[in-house]
Amino acid sequence: YYLIPDGQNLDDLIGEKKFQKIRKIFQKAVGFELENFKNLKPILISNLLSELVLRKDMPYALDEYLWHFAKENQRKLTGIETLEEQLTVLQKLDLNYQTQAILAIARNFSKFRKSLQKMTDYYLEGDIQKLYKASKKGSGKVRKILLYNRNKIMAERIDERARSETLFSAIGAAHLGGEKGVLRLLKLKGWKLKPIKFG
Repeated sequence: YYLIPDGQNLDDLIGEKKFQKIRKIFQKAVGFELENFKNLKPILISNLLSELVLRKDMPYALDEYLWHFAKENQRKLTGIETLEEQLTVLQKLDLNYQTQAILAIARNFSKFRKSLQKMTDYYLEGDIQKLYKASKKGSGKVRKILLYNRNKIMAERIDERARSETLFSAIGAAHLGGEKGVLRLLKLKGWKLKPIKFG
């Protein structure tokens, strides 16, 4: 599921010369050795690059931190999406689209870095609408696969579980806002929602 199909590598998809060029860009920018991950689907490489850019401010992803916190406090843990559902999303993403996206990151890595920082700022400000708009724009023609379809699943699961037990649910912030976002879908199911402001 995670590998480029038919035993191919990224250098097969973009050519050896271009591969070596972007390899040097990623190495210089964040110390990422593309050679070690060239058999992974490009979207997973993009995710790894994002984590490396953000790691200087946040050593652990927030969802990872919350998962360990809940585990240490003997809370019942479950996923909003199943692994199978996430792998299905991965299978549906066009390989050419993924490849073009990784090349776009390499063409302007500073823009990629600024974009991630802007998303982080929106998150910290609690501005989910700006976060949603930026994510929607960034996901382009695959937003239905990456956002909308998954939003429906998340809203269904949260609604179902919250009706039978107290629930703390952590989902990607890009899934919250917008007309097809999880918050609106939950409101349509009759839930009253309000933000909690942190100092």
